[in-house]
Amino acid sequence: MRIFSSGGGRQSTAVLVLAAQGIVQYDAFVFANVGEDSENPDTIDYLHNYTLPFAEEHGIRFEVVQKTRYGEPDTIHNELLRDNRSIRIPVYLPKSGSSNRSCTQIFKVGVIDKWCKENHAMEVIVGLGISTDEIHRARSTEWQDSKFYKGLKRKLEYLLINLHIHNHKCARIVAAAGLPPAPRSSCYFCPFHRHSDWVLMRSNKPELFKRAVELDKYLRFKRATLMGEPCFLHPSRKPLSVVVGEQANFLDEFDNCESGYCFT
Repeated sequence: MRIFSSGGGRQSTAVLVLAAQGIVQYDAFVFANVGEDSENPDTIDYLHNYTLPFAEEHGIRFEVVQKTRYGEPDTIHNELLRDNRSIRIPVYLPKSGSSNRSCTQIFKVGVIDKWCKENHAMEVIVGLGISTDEIHRARSTEWQDSKFYKGLKRKLEYLLINLHIHNHKCARIVAAAGLPPAPRSSCYFCPFHRHSDWVLMRSNKPELFKRAVELDKYLRFKRATLMGEPCFLHPSRKPLSVVVGEQANFLDEFDNCESGYCFT
């Protein structure tokens, strides 16, 4: 089976358009939803208002899947709030480095592998929406065993790189199809956000930023209690409420990268 792992952002939407045009072919597009309390709300809105209707209009199979726990939908946000030692996102540690990241594997890769197994696809080519400007994110394209399901093998494919398509061309492909620009896909509290992302969130979505501040505070307390030292969502290793201050109302003109780092 050939599937495309959709992250819901610009590159993934461009590949969906190329599929509608018959330029590429996949048996299904699969979107691993990390939770509507975790994903960028704009991505969820775009998914329901544009992505799913576009796929249906063009006869493209588009599946939305989600991790479950005890038979109920699970989210990264819920996982972070649990009374355990796990913090599955790459929070920044006080002196240097960051904690191990397992959010992508558990809430995306594993969920898609489960969908493949349930659809009796034990050898799967998985397309990823990585464009030529993100070539550093590309990984091995050799067949590999799934870490989650014995007997399941998958091989990664970088269609946009193979077609020499840059991020900016992805935007033109989406616009030419009559679709509005796709939002950047990521958890709203992702530690990989740039400082400018936090500033924009604080300015444009104060309630969402408030939720991120509360989570930042909770995780700092949780790790300090369990491990003896705090952690932070911001690379400065300072609380979001402090580092994203009132005076931070401008963006670095060069800080406009659209790429993400969770391999979707």
